[in-house]
Amino acid sequence: MAKMDYDDLQSYYWMDVYAYGRYPRAALAQLKSMNVAPHFEAGDEEILKLAAQNIDFMGSITTRQQLLNTIRSMEWV
Repeated sequence: MAKMDYDDLQSYYWMDVYAYGRYPRAALAQLKSMNVAPHFEAGDEEILKLAAQNIDFMGSITTRQQLLNTIRSMEWV
């Protein structure tokens, strides 16, 4: 369970919003504990689920180090 929570928080939580239209429980609990969880209005969850049905491509950077390397290699204009 701890490994699943870790994966949710480090890798998947943002992709789940796009792919499934919901936040994983562990990620939402963490965001709530930090007082940064999104505030949902009536109908928001349905909008997320409908939008997730239209996703046909997702790219990802799998580790923080890859993210940092990618950012460092970009040319900022």
